[in-house]
Amino acid sequence: MKAIKRGLLAVSALFAAAPLWAQAPSLYGAGVEESAILVRAVNAGTSPVELRIGAQLLAAASFGDATPYKPIAADIYTLFHAGKRWEFVPDLSSYYTLVALPDRLVILKDQRHEDPAKAQLYFYNLMASGGLELKTADGSVRILGPLGALSSAQVAVNALSVPVAVFGTAKLGQTVTLTLTRGSSWSVFVADTAGGPRVFAVTASVDSD
Repeated sequence: MKAIKRGLLAVSALFAAAPLWAQAPSLYGAGVEESAILVRAVNAGTSPVELRIGAQLLAAASFGDATPYKPIAADIYTLFHAGKRWEFVPDLSSYYTLVALPDRLVILKDQRHEDPAKAQLYFYNLMASGGLELKTADGSVRILGPLGALSSAQVAVNALSVPVAVFGTAKLGQTVTLTLTRGSSWSVFVADTAGGPRVFAVTASVDSD
């Protein structure tokens, strides 16, 4: 019964309505035009990643590294990763996360964070298996999911510090603690590695140059 009460308190704190007057110092998209296309790279593989997209070079040296979102022009791009060519045709007014896995490039369309009173929390399932959920670390509260393989989802949540973990039929990888502040955007990734599933988290930012 105590565990159930703790779970209810956690979900209440996470999703309770924020006061209308609450403001954040900035959102990760602050100062970016509405029509802009922004893209970031995330390394979930075994080698350094460098993706050339027009005038931008997105470089993520190690597993778990992520670049800021950077603006690109509307165009048809050919990207090179894992010895293969990948076509990328972005939409205007869109954000994208390009995840470099050891054998492929996964292109996922993101949702702009627009609520300064809340934090944005994204969950990316980079595993070959679906049905994965992001929960509080004790497994009592589901935050996002279940997600299919190579997919993502997001939710706006209240600002708080919370330990989270990824669950399938059992817990996968390690627990990560997120410090969610108003206007911030956090992303939790789970990816398969030679040593088993690994979970990592990154914060989002924009480099407007």
